[in-house]
Amino acid sequence: MVDTPGFRDAGNYAGRKLKLPPLLSDPRNIAEAMVSLALEPRDRLSVGPLAKLMRLERFALPLFEPLYAWAASLALQRADRVPTSSGNLFHPPGGQRRIDGGWRSDKPVSRSMLLAGGGALVLLGWLLARRRHED
Repeated sequence: MVDTPGFRDAGNYAGRKLKLPPLLSDPRNIAEAMVSLALEPRDRLSVGPLAKLMRLERFALPLFEPLYAWAASLALQRADRVPTSSGNLFHPPGGQRRIDGGWRSDKPVSRSMLLAGGGALVLLGWLLARRRHED
C-alpha cells in the first residue's frame, strides 16, 4: 500500500469506511524502485517494511492468502457504514494534487513490533495448517 491521494479519490462501492494499514510506503521509494527495475530488470523487488514482511509471511505460511483474505473480510465487516461513492470515476478528483496522500504517520513503527506482528501471523497460520491437516 502506497501513501497517495488515490485513497481519497477512489470509489467506494463497499459502503464501509476503509482503514489503511499502519505501514504505508512512501511514493518516492516506489518511484525509485521502478526506475531501478527499468535500468536493471529482475523478477521481484519488495519495497518498504510491510512488503518485505508480507513476502516473508508468504514464504513461511502455506495458507497466507486465505488467512489474509479472511482478516481483510473481517475488518471490512466490522467497519462503519458510509455511503457508496464512485470517487473520481465520472468527474475530476477533488483536493490538492500532490505526491503524498498524507496518510502516513510520523510515528515510526519499531522493528520489534513489526517482527512480533509477523510472528503472530506465522504462528496463526501454522496452527490453522495443523488443524486442517488433522481433519
